[in-house]
Amino acid sequence: MYRSFVYGALLASLAVSGAACDRKSTTTPTTPGPVEIIEPDWTGTLTVNGAQIKQFNATDVGTVTALVTALDPSYNATLSVGLDIGTWSGTSCRVVISNVNVGIGSGVIGFANGAGALCARISDVGNLIEPVAFTVQIKHY
Repeated sequence: MYRSFVYGALLASLAVSGAACDRKSTTTPTTPGPVEIIEPDWTGTLTVNGAQIKQFNATDVGTVTALVTALDPSYNATLSVGLDIGTWSGTSCRVVISNVNVGIGSGVIGFANGAGALCARISDVGNLIEPVAFTVQIKHY
């Protein structure tokens, strides 16, 4: 009788431990989402009737923003320039989103449908009376 009890206990413990190993996890591992990239500040000098272009590469789907953070000299507090976001062809910027009334602290917002070559363009829209130094911050995924 003792022997059958030991075998029965051994079989019961194997059945319980085997059942515990057969359980499948119901949690799904999460993958991190796209990471926002802040490009180094884009600085330059915008001349009267001039324009400057900056090419950059989006790495994922997501929002793309370009924001004017400085115009100097800011001889007029209401000074505005043009700021655009577009796709880069390798030789030129095909404008997709444009704003012709951008001052310090404003800009343009777009959406990238996937990874690819993009560009930002800043331009005089007839408001400059002398060259101005500019700083633009670009963020994307």
